[in-house]
Amino acid sequence: MAPGTPGFTAPEVLLRNEVGPAADVFALGATIAYTATGRPPYGTGEAAAVSYRTVHEDIDLAGVQPELATLIRQCVAKDPAERPEPAAVIARCAVDSALATDAHYRSVARDAEPEPEPVPELVPDPVPVPVPGREPETVPTGPSDTTPYGGPDDQRRPARTGRRTGWLAACAVALAVPTTVWLLGEQDDQNSGTAPTTDATVSRPATTGPAGGPPDHIVNDRVSQDRWTLSDDSAQAAQGIGSCDLASYANSSPPMDLQSSVSHTTGSDTASVSLRPKTAGQGKRPAPYYVSVGLRPPHETDRTTGRPLASVSKGIGFTSKPFDMYSQWSSGGTIKLKYPDDFRAHFGNRTIDAIPVSDDRGDWTVVFYHVEGGPTKYTSVVCNGFHA
Repeated sequence: MAPGTPGFTAPEVLLRNEVGPAADVFALGATIAYTATGRPPYGTGEAAAVSYRTVHEDIDLAGVQPELATLIRQCVAKDPAERPEPAAVIARCAVDSALATDAHYRSVARDAEPEPEPVPELVPDPVPVPVPGREPETVPTGPSDTTPYGGPDDQRRPARTGRRTGWLAACAVALAVPTTVWLLGEQDDQNSGTAPTTDATVSRPATTGPAGGPPDHIVNDRVSQDRWTLSDDSAQAAQGIGSCDLASYANSSPPMDLQSSVSHTTGSDTASVSLRPKTAGQGKRPAPYYVSVGLRPPHETDRTTGRPLASVSKGIGFTSKPFDMYSQWSSGGTIKLKYPDDFRAHFGNRTIDAIPVSDDRGDWTVVFYHVEGGPTKYTSVVCNGFHA
């Protein structure tokens, strides 16, 4: 009898039952290889034959990109002393967030029961979400601390504890992109339609509301009660785990089949947002559901200098153009946004560009808004965030 799973158990464990962190690194390397190739890392067959190949032969990395293949080979070195330390693997993958407490896995596990308070735990295999990065071309300016947020919608609404969200990191070609994924039930198909031909943000007409399509933008005209904060627990905070209080809006109606992700790599100027209907391409395209995504920095931003101020951010921050979340129905459903490129702040007739993430360190709040009318008629339906 041999310990462990054939093909994933380190040679020293098979030969001498020597266990330790180096054996875990070997298993990690074999798991990454299996994830990258879809094939057992040391082939198939009898357990003894697979274990023999694990001890004496090379791992199967055919088709794996060179940079990732190099990391895997180092992890599965026959000599445990030649394998990298776990901290070195984390550094090579640029991991800066936890793989735990992801809402997608909790929604699958809870089987329609009320969502419990999250407990940090190990999660299933990570889901890679490759997001191409690009640097902003300019250093934009942002909102001023002295500008009031007023109007009929500027009333403070009672807040409730919202959906607690964690982070999911994936190591692909030695680069891990932390993401958070929400999965919200099902929604029936409604009306048919034709999806646009592009797979990213598309140009949309400046209309006054959903009757003729979404407005060109939403206005930053209110004090937002939606706020994501990093966990007070030091262990969770070190993993980038936090929670979001989503303000209670009487007329909010979240889409029941929305899957979305938010990603940011610590130290970078950018963030990425992706979303898609879970049932994209199945049956008739549903009636339009217009969404605008808002990213709010931790602090108010001076509109003239583009530098963060000392005061806490009050408004909804920088927002994307509203769009129909079902617009890519026939081509996979995914819509991708890049921050700061695809985001602006709108104050009446004035529009300013988004600031780079690295300009304002702290807790960033990410909110999905349901646009139900003109530029001032929108409600928050999903809330998340990240720590920069």
